[in-house]
Amino acid sequence: MSPGLYRLGAGKTTRPPEIDSSSRVLMQPFRNSGSTVTIAAAALAVTLLLVYLKGLSGPFIFDDFANLADNPRLVPAENTPLDWRSSALSSESGPLRRALPMLSFALQAALEGELTAPVSKVINLIVHALCTLLVGLLAAQLARAPLARLNERQQLWIPLLAAAVWGLNPLHVSTVLYAVQRMAQFSTLFVLLGLVVFLHYRNIWARERPSSAQIFAFLSWLFSVACIPRKTLCSCRGWRPW
Repeated sequence: MSPGLYRLGAGKTTRPPEIDSSSRVLMQPFRNSGSTVTIAAAALAVTLLLVYLKGLSGPFIFDDFANLADNPRLVPAENTPLDWRSSALSSESGPLRRALPMLSFALQAALEGELTAPVSKVINLIVHALCTLLVGLLAAQLARAPLARLNERQQLWIPLLAAAVWGLNPLHVSTVLYAVQRMAQFSTLFVLLGLVVFLHYRNIWARERPSSAQIFAFLSWLFSVACIPRKTLCSCRGWRPW
């Protein structure tokens, strides 16, 4: 009998089931029900747009003025790395100054010519939709885990329900329609993305050993974090590692 074959009896053999490899995309949990997921996702996207549509034309409010509308350093004076760095660090919020969301506001202002509230809120809604997608993917990864023991129907509808509950939760209204709260949205976005990627590879490594490329990528990430100078980490005002 050839290697990799199982004997079933009466001279019949069959191959063992294939093990998923890390090259499978994160959307694999939805692969077998693509049309249903597409229709449900489209319906959820349209519902999100209708729910938030009226508020997208609203003005800047509260902290939007100090951080965005009245921030003279937000729009880069010239297209130089130093000016973009100044724009990214132009907020006084938090010890790290929320550089990534502020950079997104600076880029938006440069493309618009002037930072406007409606466009800021539309971008916030897009970020919220991405977070909703990641919640669905995270729930799908959990539903497909061996310990979940859910049937195929449950594996399909539980992630869709989780995404809908997250996306349509009224608690997010103040985040989506409050322009400066893109800072909170970015934090949530990358946390969810990290959880989805972690769980994806955790499920794979529960069945098979990680490949040399995956080990190399992980060690490279650790090395890059370790190479950040301590002086750089402590350079933000008021922050101490102890």
